Order: sequence, then C-alpha cells, then structure tokens
Amino acid sequence: MSCSRLFAALIVVLSLGRSARAADTWIEVRSDHFIVIADVGERKARNVAWQFEQVRSAIRQGFPWAQVDLNRPMIVIAVKDEDDMRKIAPQFWEQRGTTHPASVFVSGPDRFYVALQANVEEEGQGLNPWVQAYWSYSALVFDTNFNYRLPLWLTDGIASLLSNTIVSEKEIRFGSPIPSKVEMVRTAPLRPLAELFEVTRQSPYYTQGASRERFDAQCWSLVQFLMFGDRSGNGTRINQVVKLMLDGQSSAAALQQIYGSLDALDQAYRLYVHQGAFRFGRLHVDTDTSMAKYPERALTAAESAALRAGFHAAMNRPIEARALLAEARSADASLAAADDVDAILLDREQKRDEALQAFAKAAERGSTNFWTYYRLAMLSSGPRMDAAAMADLRQRLEKTTTLNPQFAPAFGTLANVQMQLREPDRALESAHRAATLEPNDLSYRVLLARLLVATNDAADAAVVAREALPLARSDQERATLQGFLAAPAATPAN
Repeated sequence: MSCSRLFAALIVVLSLGRSARAADTWIEVRSDHFIVIADVGERKARNVAWQFEQVRSAIRQGFPWAQVDLNRPMIVIAVKDEDDMRKIAPQFWEQRGTTHPASVFVSGPDRFYVALQANVEEEGQGLNPWVQAYWSYSALVFDTNFNYRLPLWLTDGIASLLSNTIVSEKEIRFGSPIPSKVEMVRTAPLRPLAELFEVTRQSPYYTQGASRERFDAQCWSLVQFLMFGDRSGNGTRINQVVKLMLDGQSSAAALQQIYGSLDALDQAYRLYVHQGAFRFGRLHVDTDTSMAKYPERALTAAESAALRAGFHAAMNRPIEARALLAEARSADASLAAADDVDAILLDREQKRDEALQAFAKAAERGSTNFWTYYRLAMLSSGPRMDAAAMADLRQRLEKTTTLNPQFAPAFGTLANVQMQLREPDRALESAHRAATLEPNDLSYRVLLARLLVATNDAADAAVVAREALPLARSDQERATLQGFLAAPAATPAN
C-alpha cells in the first residue's frame, strides 16, 4: 500500500473512532419533572423527556384527584439498542425464556429509575413499546401518593390503561386496546366483580403467575369499561367513585352509589368485553411543555458511570454497580455521587459503620443527593443526644428538605427534633408540611395532632383527628384518633 493510501485509511479509522466516541457521549436533559440521561443524542433525549411529561399531563387531566408529584426524582436512562439494554439490565438476558424488555423500572431509596431502549418505535396494532415503563410510572403515582388505600383492582387497572399511552406530536392517545389483554378477557373466565374487589397483594390469585395475568387483564378491561364503555360521561363517574373510596367507602358501595346495581354493572361490563368494541381516549398534547426549553449538558465520564451505578444498585446488582463506581473514581476520585451510591450499597448490606462513613464522605464532598443527608441523620441519631448533637441532626434534616421538598419522612422527623429543641412553631410547620405532602398517611396526621396538643391547641388537634378518621384501618388507629376527640377542649361549648 502506498503512503498516500495508508494515510487515507488511517484518517478513515480515526474518523470512525471519533464518531463512535461521540455517539457514546452521555448527556443529561432536564424537563420540569424528569431527568433523562442518554447516549442517543440530544434530539432523542429531549423527545423521551417530553413524552414522559405528556404522560404525566395525561394522568393529571384524566384523573384530577391524582397527586402527580413524586417524593423522589425520576431518572430515565435512554440507551441506543437491545445490546445496551442487556448491559444495563443483564438479569433479563441471563435465563432462557426470559422476556427481553424494551423498558425496565426500578425503585431506589433516593430515586426512581426507568431504563429504556430508545430505538424502538410504536408496535403494530397501536401498542406502545415502553408499556412496562409507563405501567410502573402510573402505578407509582397512585400507590405512592395514596399509600395503598385505593383498592388493588383500581390501581392495577388504571396503570394498565395508562401503560399503553402513545404520544405523538399533536395528541396523546391513552387507553388503547392491548391485544394480549383483549384476548385473555374474551377467552378466560371473568371473576364476578364482588370477588375481584376482594383480591389483595397477598392473595394467591395475585401472587401466582397465570392467575396474575388474568387478574391484570380483567382489571384493565374493567377500568377501560368504566372510562370508555359508553358515551354518558363514565370518565367523570369513575373519578366520583374514587372520591368516595378515598372517603372510606368500599369498592362495591362506591360503585353502587354512582352506577346503581352492582349486578347490572357486572352484566354491562361483560357485554362490553365480549363485543370487543374497545374505545380509548384522546387528549391534546400539553403545548406548555416545549422540549426545546429543556436544559441540556454533557456528562463527564465519572458522572455517567456513577448514575448508571445507582441504577445497578437499585436493581440489586452490586457487582455491576461497584465496577461502574471504580470507573467513576478512576475518572474523578472526588466525585460525591460515587460516594452516594457506595453508601447506599453498604447500607443495604447492613454495614452500618461503613455506610455512615460513606454518607459522611459524600456530604463533605458536597453531595446534592437528599438521601445522603437523611440517612446520615438517621444513622447518627440515638436515644440520648445532647443539644449540640440534636442541632447537627436538625441541620442534616433541614438540608434534606431543602434538596427534596417533597420528602415527607424528613419533615416528620424534623418536626420531632424541633420539638425536642423547644422550637414549637417550627415543629408545627414541619408537621403540617409532612401531612400536606402525604395526606393519606395517618402517621403524619397523628404527629400533627400530638404536637398541637403539646402546644395547648387541643381544639385544632381534634379537627385534625376528625379529618383523619376515614384513614383509620384498625381499632388501635381509631382509638388513637378518638383520644384527641375526647379531650375536653374538643367538646363544643353549649
């Protein structure tokens, strides 16, 4: 080969190398409610963030009672192809016969994660390729914010309905028929509604594989019918049903009040299923959400490795997580994000002292992860703490609430600490915040009532207890709340 040809070939090789490295560059795109990290290019990363924002908007429009703000950040990891999905979620490729998903959801203590394959398109018959990611996100919105107070059939059905949300440039299409579920409900026996309502997360019908698929399919079809089964405003009526359930009514009682006879509803539902004329909803895209406005930046090699390590830690894959942590530290030995993940791994392994040291190191290096300061506070607290130690505890909890103002446990713990430090006004403010963030969590209502009593405000404590009574699920909980109502100041003057 001549020198000129050799030189030309070398240029081509070097160009290909630069192109490959550029394609592997990880970027971060931040929308209002999601953080996307991706190696698929800026345009695709922005589109992924925009689609998730549109799904959130669809939930807010279709179910106005839903609290769509999560208590932890949502990180979406968008990768190029199936090979990259195998690297990020290897367990789905380790056993024969396991489905190779295009999206995976996992929950960590500090973040919710979705990993998805960005090069897949809408499948035939109007099926969203990221069904699992959308299902998990939708279920998260309803289960997290309502503390499992809504019945399983409803949250499972709504999540399945929203899982097949398809976002285009002009509209959001949600509730489109899912062929596998349509086939199952038309061929498998359907449970009477009264029996379906009794299924819980502990029921064998839910925990066993084959029957779980039938349960999911029937819940999807029932919610599909309640939303779109006729043109008489069912979408509005299901929201009325949910309101009654949140006020403490059972599924059967709430449905009967809004729809009439449960037997008649069951018959109409079965007729709808077997006719097979499934409808769906259409919404205009949220034009206030413009992907062009999302800030974008290139991630360093250390940052991208630490973020992916966090995903592996959440997936309980410590070997892969620690390999990526080593990669991150090789690129930047002082990166606090790597210490965050290391501490989480140690904490999960119940290595308390090592985890405490790792969280402390992350904090010293300026961690921006709220969980680091929360766990540092929890691990360093004890039964007998002097004023200085209590002040340090308060400072860490305040840092937590600054970094994550949606995390109710930090506000609840902070309220107790502030009360011990004789800061009653600030304690009440923190307790109010915790109860506002998670209004369906009885423990925060009880905390608020107790602090009100401690500050000689038994009348307001009784108001809080009275509003919380529908949340009580046991005799002990009801007795606790009745105790606030029985206080002398709670009795109206004649």
